[in-house]
Amino acid sequence: MYHAIPPRYRYPIPRPADAVHVGCRLQRGAAKMPPTLAQYNCFHSMLCMPPAAKACCDSFDGEIVFMPAGATAALSDVTSKLNIVTYYLMCALSGTTLCTQRGLTDFVDFALVEGKDQAVLVKGQLSPLLSSTRNNNIAVSPEALQYLAKQANVDDISQFRIVRRFEYDFRLPGFNIIMIHLQSEENGPLHLIEVYECRRPLVRQLASAIIALFEFVWPVIGFMLKLVGLGSGKQIAKGSKKA
Repeated sequence: MYHAIPPRYRYPIPRPADAVHVGCRLQRGAAKMPPTLAQYNCFHSMLCMPPAAKACCDSFDGEIVFMPAGATAALSDVTSKLNIVTYYLMCALSGTTLCTQRGLTDFVDFALVEGKDQAVLVKGQLSPLLSSTRNNNIAVSPEALQYLAKQANVDDISQFRIVRRFEYDFRLPGFNIIMIHLQSEENGPLHLIEVYECRRPLVRQLASAIIALFEFVWPVIGFMLKLVGLGSGKQIAKGSKKA
């Protein structure tokens, strides 16, 4: 069953700065519990309290693919890491946190997926849940799933099941993005695929600069994180844009 958000909460959620924080705080003593759908929504909409943000980062114990719409299957280059430090760097530098805080983010969808709707393949075709409901250019490609299967040692992409689906339109910086949570088995590693498109050329160039910055400063950040005991973070694979 596909549990989508009620229509009255779409395009955008009323008072997003308040609504996005509902359920975002972790209760004392619940740090090891899996994040809730509300906490993942806070995380992906880029307005999340640190304890919940760290819990979400830690929950992705599988592969992470972050790629522009129309990327090729050349996804093997590791460009950065996902942890609470890089998460808040992205929040600050991309303009997405400011966008959500100011009520300029459209919460197109955040949903728990269950039952037959979890299938990645439907009658031999990719599930419509792997595509944007607003932008036909944004979709998880078969190549991305094949890459994910290879990295995760999964025999076939049909073994993946969709666990959660998120979609946002950050109107201020011009990012339209989908986030798909996938697993290949019950209680198996949680994988994340994000596919985005940016409508603003200058912001798109800034995003590329941010990725390059992460690559440059990561050795220092990684060393500091090890010193304070936050670990080395999760590798993110980036797609290369088609010529």
